[in-house]
Amino acid sequence: MNLISSASSYLAASAVSIGMFDGLHMGHRAVLGTLRQVGQRCELPSVVVTFDPHPKALLRPDDAPLMLTSLDRRLQLLDESGLVDHCLVMKFDSVLAARSAEAFVDQILVEKLGIRHLVVGENFCCGAKRQGNVPLLQTLGQSRGFDVAGLPLSPIASGINPTCSSTNIRLLVREGKLDEAAIALGRPHVVEASVRSVGESAVHLELPNQICLPPSGSHVVVMRSSRGSEKADSSFGDAGVLHLADERRASLQLFSDGASNARAGDSVHVYFTGRSSLEAEDQGVHLRASLRPSRQRPDPRRRAGSTNHREAAYPSVA
Repeated sequence: MNLISSASSYLAASAVSIGMFDGLHMGHRAVLGTLRQVGQRCELPSVVVTFDPHPKALLRPDDAPLMLTSLDRRLQLLDESGLVDHCLVMKFDSVLAARSAEAFVDQILVEKLGIRHLVVGENFCCGAKRQGNVPLLQTLGQSRGFDVAGLPLSPIASGINPTCSSTNIRLLVREGKLDEAAIALGRPHVVEASVRSVGESAVHLELPNQICLPPSGSHVVVMRSSRGSEKADSSFGDAGVLHLADERRASLQLFSDGASNARAGDSVHVYFTGRSSLEAEDQGVHLRASLRPSRQRPDPRRRAGSTNHREAAYPSVA
């Protein structure tokens, strides 16, 4: 996936999707899957336009959501999906917030990206005061030579009523419904953290600001080094109970007898399994997490020269 700049990059023609893509959940992947299909059918590159920070952080800071993923993590997931050729990250500032939907379409989508097809969710809006809904974009597209597909939102899963949206997934995480959140995400909820210190059977973590966390309490997790994807001998994985007492600090009590290979200052990924500590004990979960990443075949949709945003498949707790 190629990161492009709105200041200098121009594409002759493209198929585009726009959104925050926070968490890159299954609903997002459905949109991007359609985007890729349209691009392949029309022989166009697929482009994602996303924003940082979240618009509410500027417009309604008291109501700004805690994010499922950082910007770096979001870009990593977009790249790993194999569905996106180019990504344009736009800084959401007062200038962009004041830009009308028509100006956004003309100055960014038409002039910069050469848009031919737009694929978004049916509830998508852009532009000042969210005036650029799907019907308006379809009208603008008719006079500017692009078509617009507004895809319907789908439920998280059969029997789970909320639609698959970042807002609903954040609520599931905050309520501790991590199994349901994992279904919607297509993977466990993951939090990036840093190691403060390492004890004999515990690892003390510093958790990031502005990231959505489960409620205080004890959660069974798997912790992996975020430095382990390049060299196998530098990776580690630990399973244990994460004691989350306040919003930004936590202690991981290891299931294993030995000390962790983590070091103070390490960056780690913490995978919430959705199990309680009692369930873990009842099921005999007491050893280290599997360190074997799943064997994944290269995705033929990936383009040569892809950016190096990679992550080993999330580990299981045996």
